[in-house]
Amino acid sequence: MKKKVSVLMALVVLSCMVLMGCSSQKLVPADQVVGALFQLAAMDDAAPMKDLLGFASEEDVRSALMEDGGSDLVEELEKQFTDAGIEFSTEEVEEMKNDIISLLKNTPYTVELTSEEKDKCVVTLKVNGYSMADMTEIAMTTQQAAQDALTEDQLAAIQSGDADALNEFMHTYMMDYMKAVSQMSPMEEATEITVECEKVKVDVSGKEQVCWMPLSLDSFGNDVEAAIMQ
Repeated sequence: MKKKVSVLMALVVLSCMVLMGCSSQKLVPADQVVGALFQLAAMDDAAPMKDLLGFASEEDVRSALMEDGGSDLVEELEKQFTDAGIEFSTEEVEEMKNDIISLLKNTPYTVELTSEEKDKCVVTLKVNGYSMADMTEIAMTTQQAAQDALTEDQLAAIQSGDADALNEFMHTYMMDYMKAVSQMSPMEEATEITVECEKVKVDVSGKEQVCWMPLSLDSFGNDVEAAIMQ
């Protein structure tokens, strides 16, 4: 599950350069940028960043702020299932993607600007993530329920290696599992992430704009992933 969800958090490299020196341009507050960046990385939601910095489209946001314009979660899920020998329709994978997004969009978080200097600042991001142990328990419970629902003939077919019977079982199990996961409650205790930011130049739909951005997007993405799935 962690590998699948991490696709949503594919924040990697900004196509920008560090801004040397100061600028008279009024900067969007760093806490707002970090909040929008969190929604992009964790929730696959580019709209907040689009509105905040004035991108012409969400596609422009992804192109500027995500490696290779970001990964398509549906395609990634389809590939993982195909590699495992399990067939799902694009519509079914889309439904599972929506279940994941539904969970992530319910993730509570707060952002606070805790210090600011001329060329650097610090933002504190607090995230109430989800328990991997709880996900494992859901997986086991859902699998057992799917197994208990099998008829003797279906069970015998699966045990004999019938690909169609196994595929039907996995359909039931995975769809039910994703639905159950989407109903999970976040953990009560928040994980705190300290985000150090610097001024950089970003290509905002063809126009160069100076913005606050995390010093290391790799570290930011890893910290967000670790905070969401614990």
